[in-house]
Amino acid sequence: MSDLGFVALTLALAATTYSFFSLGLGLKNGEERLVSSGKKGLHASTALLSLAILALLYSLVTRDFHVEYVASHISGDLALPYTISALWAGQEGVLLFWAYLLSLFASVVVLRDRQRRSPLLPYSVLVMTGTQAFFLMPLIAVANPFRTLDFVLTDGLGMNPLLQHPAMVWHPLMVYLGYVGFTVPLAFTLAVLISGRLKDPYVPIVRPWTLIAWLSLGLGTLLGARWA
Repeated sequence: MSDLGFVALTLALAATTYSFFSLGLGLKNGEERLVSSGKKGLHASTALLSLAILALLYSLVTRDFHVEYVASHISGDLALPYTISALWAGQEGVLLFWAYLLSLFASVVVLRDRQRRSPLLPYSVLVMTGTQAFFLMPLIAVANPFRTLDFVLTDGLGMNPLLQHPAMVWHPLMVYLGYVGFTVPLAFTLAVLISGRLKDPYVPIVRPWTLIAWLSLGLGTLLGARWA
C-alpha cells in the first residue's frame, strides 16, 4: 500500500505540473484547448491525491508499522479516532493533507464555474496549481509519508499524550480547512493582477470561500483554546 501511495503522489505532482504549464501556455497563446486540458490535469491530480490519502489512512488504520510515518505517530493500542487524526500529526501527513485539500478546493472552484465561466478562472487555477506543486515537491523529495523501514516493528512509538484530546482531533482539521480555503480568494486576487482585468467582478465568487475559511479558522481557534 505504501508503494501505491508513493506512485499516486508522484503522478499527482506530474499531473499538477502539466496542469500549471498547460494553463500558462494556453493563457499566453490564447489556446482554449490547452486551458481546458490544464483543468482536466487538475482533476486528475485531485483523484491521485485522494488515492494517496486513502493509502496513508489505510496504513494507519491497519497499523502497518513497516511505514515509518505510522510507526512514528501511533501505537497498537491507540484509539481509532486518534489513529485517524495521526494523518495530520506529523509534518509529512500535514503536507499531504494540505496538498489534497488545495487540489480538492481547486477542483470544486472549476466545477462551480461551468455556468459562470469567469475569465479570471484560468488565471486563478494557474495560481492554485503552482501553489499545489510547491507542497507536492517536498513531499516527494524530503518528506515522503510512505517511506518504509528496513525492518518491521511489533509496535509503534505512539502519539504524543498532549495530542490525545478530543479537541485536538478537530482543531488541526478546522485550521487547515481555513488556511487552505483562503487560497481561493488569494488566487482570484492574483488572477486580477496577472490578467489586468481590474474591473472584472470576482467578489461574488470568493465571498463564500472567504466566509467558510473564516468560520473554520474561528472554530479551530476555539477548539485549540479548549485543548490548551
